[in-house]
Amino acid sequence: MMGVSLAITALSAATAQDSGRRQANQQSDALKDAAYLQGNDLQRQQSQEASAAADQMNAHAQEAHADMARAQAIAGEYGGGNTADRGLAVLGNQQGAELATVASNAGKVDEQTRFDNLSSNRRLSSQLASIQRPSAFGTTLTIGGAAVNAYAMNKSLSKPKPTVK
Repeated sequence: MMGVSLAITALSAATAQDSGRRQANQQSDALKDAAYLQGNDLQRQQSQEASAAADQMNAHAQEAHADMARAQAIAGEYGGGNTADRGLAVLGNQQGAELATVASNAGKVDEQTRFDNLSSNRRLSSQLASIQRPSAFGTTLTIGGAAVNAYAMNKSLSKPKPTVK
């Protein structure tokens, strides 16, 4: 009887450990898959944002070039001079500042996307570390405790009963 009880406990503990290990692995795999998909989404988003920023800068540069050409034509029609030169310089400065703003905004969006990716990776590491995995030591203790209990039960059952006189 002691052997049967011990075998049942050992089998139950081993099954519980295997089940816990599989569940922990499934959680880990699911977290890794989700992080992979999120990483791909962030890369796609970053690529789209970079493309949109490049298109915006290109359109702005073309518009600035056309504005400058018109301003130079007008200045040439009026004979140029210091006022025309100052107007062209101001226009050039404004266009440069606008291009710098577009570039700065694109850089901030890129930086935010990189920060989101880093944050996602740290969150994944934390979640993976929090997964509870069963230990072989705990399973061994469970089996050992069952063996001690079975032995103690066997000893108490095999003791001769005192006779009453």
